[in-house]
Amino acid sequence: MRHDILTEAKECAKNLITKKERIETNLNTEPSKIPSLGDIYLLRFDGTDQEQSGVRPALIISNNKGNQYSPNVIVLPLTTSLKKTNQPTHVILNAGEAGLQHDSMVLCENPVCVSKKKLIKYLTTIKPQQMEEVSVAYLLATGAISRITEEKLIDVRNRAVSLDATQVA
Repeated sequence: MRHDILTEAKECAKNLITKKERIETNLNTEPSKIPSLGDIYLLRFDGTDQEQSGVRPALIISNNKGNQYSPNVIVLPLTTSLKKTNQPTHVILNAGEAGLQHDSMVLCENPVCVSKKKLIKYLTTIKPQQMEEVSVAYLLATGAISRITEEKLIDVRNRAVSLDATQVA
């Protein structure tokens, strides 16, 4: 009897592992696509307390050179809860214009660095005008821009353009 129970338990464990592997393989449907600045992916957030958590869309905000070589990306979470829309660090994406199922808000004050392995599925790429709005809100969220002289800001922008092959100077 004990042998039968152990054999059955081992078989159940083996089936669970196989099922888990199938699920994980199916979640990341486009492992060969290199994420790009402005892409929106479905992503698994592991936030606690007031941080974003669960599976939700996220906007890639890291530069394309880093996206090509790093195992990680920097993302901004999206929410369909459109609260505090006048906050300068929130950008509304109209569902139709952005290629999303629902109107959403980019939470530019909540950047997260995550492993590319957490990217579940590519959803869409936002338009350059939308990316510009997000970029401004993201810079405002950091506050670091207020510490840079105009001359240095121009230099930093030129360096950033060189890290983003899709950017038009």
